[in-house]
This record gives sequence, C-alpha cells and structure tokens, in this order.
Amino acid sequence: MKYETILKYVEDFTKSAQAMTATYNDLYKLTRMAPESSLAKGIVDPVSAHAKALDDFFGGKWIDYWWLECELGDHPMHVIIKGKKFCVNSARTLAMVIYHDMRAKND
Repeated sequence: MKYETILKYVEDFTKSAQAMTATYNDLYKLTRMAPESSLAKGIVDPVSAHAKALDDFFGGKWIDYWWLECELGDHPMHVIIKGKKFCVNSARTLAMVIYHDMRAKND
C-alpha cells in the first residue's frame, strides 16, 4: 500500500476523532454525562469502530495507539520499527510508521 493512501486514511480518522472529541466535550459541559452513559457511548463508539476497522485493515493497532496513547499527537510517543526510530506526533509520522510496519511484516 502506498504511503499517500495510508496518510489519507489516517488524516480522515484524525478529523473524525477530533470532531468527536469536540462534540463529547461540549456535551459533557452541558450534561456532566458519565463516560459509561449511553449518551457518551453513542458519541465514542462510532469512532472506536472506525479505529478498529482501520487497525484490522492495516494489520496492527496503530490507529488505536494514535488515538488513545498519543491523543492524536498531543502526547507524542516514540516507536522503533526495524531499527528506525519514529516520534509519533503527527498524522504524517503515524502514516510513515504504518507504512514501515506493513513493509516489515512483508519482508
């Protein structure tokens, strides 16, 4: 798969997750909803399903990692793939990580 294709998927997911986060935060301010409430789940679950579908497609857990661990770049983290170190701090870098991971699995 081409890097540019992966980047498009990652950017689309990032936009969806950012929109979900903004909606969630706005609704929380109004309702003080519990994170486990059906209202909160109705906002988060579609993005979670999107992350899982992309992770299944890419054959890894990178989208979930990007969303939950790196918080879409707000908390950069470092990974090493075949001796190459990456600081996962942007959609571009994550796409590069996925690209190299997919290539490494095919070697």
